[in-house]
Amino acid sequence: MEDHRLPPPLAVSAASPGSLVEAFRATLIASRRARGLDGPLEIQIPEYLQVPQAAVPGRAWVPHLLNWEEREAIVLAWELIEPRVLRLALEAEPHEISRWANRPELLFRLGQMAMDQDDGGPANGHLSFRWLMAHQEEAARALAGEVVGIEHVSLHVAPEDETEVARIFTQGLGMVEIPRPATISVPGRWLQAGNARVHLNSREGEPGEQGFPGTAPNHVCFAVEDIIAAERELARLGVATKRAGSLSKPQLWIRLPGGTAIELQPLP
Repeated sequence: MEDHRLPPPLAVSAASPGSLVEAFRATLIASRRARGLDGPLEIQIPEYLQVPQAAVPGRAWVPHLLNWEEREAIVLAWELIEPRVLRLALEAEPHEISRWANRPELLFRLGQMAMDQDDGGPANGHLSFRWLMAHQEEAARALAGEVVGIEHVSLHVAPEDETEVARIFTQGLGMVEIPRPATISVPGRWLQAGNARVHLNSREGEPGEQGFPGTAPNHVCFAVEDIIAAERELARLGVATKRAGSLSKPQLWIRLPGGTAIELQPLP
């Protein structure tokens, strides 16, 4: 199993929310001065999962995670910052700000996960945006690892090519062939690739079958933490879903814009 722990961020001691904010402000000012950037900092702390509403031309709101002692006490402190300072102080671009600022629920989860660590994480401290920019891949792995993963990729191969494709994947790439459930009537093979699988689908196309051998048998299957919640959220987004399959566990299907088929199964 992958280790989704995060590297420890900078810690700032504080005994109360007010003093933590001031300690955080002092830390930011010292950090900026070390890079030749002076000036006051404008910080807001809106309600839970809210972002500052006041739009300021030429500047952006940057989220910093603050916490003290208890998971429930995590807050987002938003700093109003101009693009020049973004690049010099945070080594970030505006689009990177939007990627995280538009998902405050992810930032709260990140803070809760970091507080659960026993290696000196951010308890009584903060997660600055600069730290997040330097650890985006680790943060993304930690956030996504518990709720979604690639279950398998299904590839169509011509029946006469199935053995050769399997040989390339096993002998050439090191995959290992595994048995398929007896309930699957479609010809093909399953190959293990790390924590995911490759399904080789070698059935013949049916007369008039649209998209074969394109998007019909070719698809990616994601394993999700809660398939019922995913189905409900997809419906909220206006995405049509269909339940179909021959396995003993739920299988949910959608098509992306452009026709690509996606399968969903529950996490093991």
